[in-house]
Amino acid sequence: MTTTNGVNIKLQYKTERRLIGLHDLNKFMRVNTARDVRTGKITKLTNVLDNGRPHAGVWLVNQRGSKMRMIDCNHRHASLTSYLTRKPDNKVEIELHVFSNLTDEEERDEFYRANSTTNQTTSDFLKMYSDDINIWKIINTKFPLKIHHTNTSTKMGLHALLFPYLTRLDIPYAGGYNGSAIDFINILRTWNSGKKNINSDGFDTYNTMNEFLKDYINLFGTYHSKNDYWKAPVFMPLFRIWYENKTHLTSTQLFDALKKMKSGSGVERVQYWRGMGAPRGNCEKAIKDYLQVINGTKVNNRLFFTTKNSNRDVVKISGV
Repeated sequence: MTTTNGVNIKLQYKTERRLIGLHDLNKFMRVNTARDVRTGKITKLTNVLDNGRPHAGVWLVNQRGSKMRMIDCNHRHASLTSYLTRKPDNKVEIELHVFSNLTDEEERDEFYRANSTTNQTTSDFLKMYSDDINIWKIINTKFPLKIHHTNTSTKMGLHALLFPYLTRLDIPYAGGYNGSAIDFINILRTWNSGKKNINSDGFDTYNTMNEFLKDYINLFGTYHSKNDYWKAPVFMPLFRIWYENKTHLTSTQLFDALKKMKSGSGVERVQYWRGMGAPRGNCEKAIKDYLQVINGTKVNNRLFFTTKNSNRDVVKISGV
């Protein structure tokens, strides 16, 4: 307990130490919004136990009824399960911070508070706050592809879909969103209208990406992790080209222009850029490369994108 100006500031949890055996593990409950566990981290934590040492760190849990809802201890619980399954006669002492009857929102707040100085991925936060993101629910109901909290073999991560839209006006164009993971979540939550709907900003996002995806899927096939056209250094630059040119070209003209990326030098350029990893820093180079293929030698209806020259003046570049 800490006292500041005569005000008592009390801890909101109880601290406990418990000896945990194999049959005690079922008292703990994984919540639906918990971040995905990582095999490598579980293995490292299990090795600590195999060497006869307890885990460092505290288990953050919320007592609801007879169950301990795990706010921040999923990796330690998984490693303890692995260890005690192999050594069922052993017990391991753990330290817990036990909250009582927190709501789902309060659980997420406590997780964020506990991890605010550590790097949590965007996927971690998307899974935690999935129930609070209305545009996600609408996209998964009406979009031509399914969205997940992270990229899987057949589902696109929500962040991978929306990052190009959020940076659509950036000059220079980086493609990837440069804010923190929780900032991204907060942007999505500002698009909520009531419990199920989205506001005008959300609808602008939805309509733009839905329009783009219909053409994109027709051209390059549906999302799959092995489809090169859905790799970030391909998908993000092609979205920017489409977005900047959709107001002065018809849908058919844009479709025909982007179709050139499916053959000959277009395929070669896609194969070159697909392995460049995250596109930040490469996006504008990739765009110029793709525009050379798309525009070729034609004079009319050349596609462009906005960049800055060395004098910081905004200019239109149509490929060189």
